[in-house]
Amino acid sequence: MNQNFAILGMFDRNNIMSVISGQPDTCRFIVAAVDAGVNTAMPLPEIQTLSKEKELLNNLGIRSNLLGYNYILDALRMIQENPDALKNITKELYPELAVRYRTQPCNIERAIRHAIEHAWNIGNMELKNRIFGYSVSPEKGRPSNGEFLAAVAHYLNY
Repeated sequence: MNQNFAILGMFDRNNIMSVISGQPDTCRFIVAAVDAGVNTAMPLPEIQTLSKEKELLNNLGIRSNLLGYNYILDALRMIQENPDALKNITKELYPELAVRYRTQPCNIERAIRHAIEHAWNIGNMELKNRIFGYSVSPEKGRPSNGEFLAAVAHYLNY
């Protein structure tokens, strides 16, 4: 039986090669090396911020297979760069995202709304209470796209 493994992380080359060489011949490995001395395209603090955003969206119930997931991540990045973008969501944020993703602003709005609806049904209730406070209630329903983006951006301290 063939087995495939994926190993992600930073390892000493000699240590990882000794582990791989000690495995049976039925195991297959693909090893990709990255030179630590080379400057990557994305600086380390941004990678950490992005991971925090992704973790938060996952905990809220927004999965990466939803189209709105990437739109929300990019919208949060845009809000981080320019907090005034929250004031003009329909005239600034959605059109800019639409250009990036080669679609229409109404499609961006609908995909984000769908992701929020999905999260509202299955997400971590304690986390939603912490982020959205009073607005989490069955009577009120899910927050609007703008309320959601503003609350999440505030929670992330943008």
